[in-house]
Amino acid sequence: MIRASVIAAASVLAITSAAFAAEVSWLGINEQNGTRVSTIRFEGPVEDGDTDTFLRVLQPASEGVGQWDRLVVQLNSPGGSYPEGLLLAETFRRQGVATEVASGDYCYSACAIAFLGGSERYPDVEPVVEGTLSNQLPDRSLAKGAELGFHAPYLNIPASDYTAENVQDAYRLAVDSISILIGLADHLHVEPAELPRLLAPGRDEAFVADDVDAIRSLWINYTDYSLQPRNLRSITRSMVANACINRWYHTERRSALAGYEIAETVRSEFELGSRLLGNGEEAFGVLTIGQGAVHTWIAYLPIAMTSDGKNFVWCIFDYGNNMPNVVYRAAGTVEELFEPYRDDWNVWTLQSRSDLLLRSREAQIAQSLRVLDMVPADTKLREVEDMIDMLQRSEPDLAKLAK
Repeated sequence: MIRASVIAAASVLAITSAAFAAEVSWLGINEQNGTRVSTIRFEGPVEDGDTDTFLRVLQPASEGVGQWDRLVVQLNSPGGSYPEGLLLAETFRRQGVATEVASGDYCYSACAIAFLGGSERYPDVEPVVEGTLSNQLPDRSLAKGAELGFHAPYLNIPASDYTAENVQDAYRLAVDSISILIGLADHLHVEPAELPRLLAPGRDEAFVADDVDAIRSLWINYTDYSLQPRNLRSITRSMVANACINRWYHTERRSALAGYEIAETVRSEFELGSRLLGNGEEAFGVLTIGQGAVHTWIAYLPIAMTSDGKNFVWCIFDYGNNMPNVVYRAAGTVEELFEPYRDDWNVWTLQSRSDLLLRSREAQIAQSLRVLDMVPADTKLREVEDMIDMLQRSEPDLAKLAK
């Protein structure tokens, strides 16, 4: 549940100076799952000057490069100054600092914008010079039990300062902040077309990143790995369809929510065409395929149309010995889809063909297919395990259906 007190304190573009600023401190170096992490803690409201404070703390935290593998800023803040949040986001990316929100912590509005600046460390370990921003992959993590919420900036002007000039200045600051975010979005690995849902909430609302679609489309690493593909007792038709649709949109940093209706329309169109052609092809199938000296299975289904409208976009779900993967290929029929593989029917040929539909950013996404991709995109993160259990209980195991 969203904390009303947090929302009330977030997204403020105040005219007067704040009484409290964030506390920024270096927590030292510790080992996390075999990785040595140098951690900075940022706690409290985001206010003017916090970026300078962060840079002062960053200096000792970033020294001794050989002593650590990853540099992280841990955020716990209700928000505050939107312009300062933008400056922090740019600074995190320029300095190659990862961001994370730990379990029990929250990060709203200006803090959430700063969070988006989380970046992998640059190969040469040197920050990017002023005036440029690297295209380094994002490195931003959300733990189970953490809260992350986005909010458009709004005006918070004390009654004593409520003058036409102050209102105009605050309004201009809000517009400028949104303009800067739009210009910065692509550098933060956020699709500009997705910004409206981050900025749309009203004064007492927030867009909370608490479902699969928000996490995956924003390329946030959700660090709860308790549910692993190898531990699944079965994989069902709905799980495959969810994975195929989600990955198609999420690798492009787009919401997958509208993709479900598109996929259903495409399936209906394909089945109607098959009936007219009389070829007996179905829109979903499961086949046995070779994987070295053993056999595994694949499933296939159409999920969209190609941009020219001439072919279907087919998803091929490769179970791959407890390591699921999806690839996409354009074809008009099932016969056309698998024709290139007839002479070499194995998993590696399936994954390595040059005519696969590799999305423009697919090679950059740092996160492979996970169990949370196999549930409907609007599933709450806390409900993923229950959703998987329901699908497994209500649908047959595809491994038993492979031909």
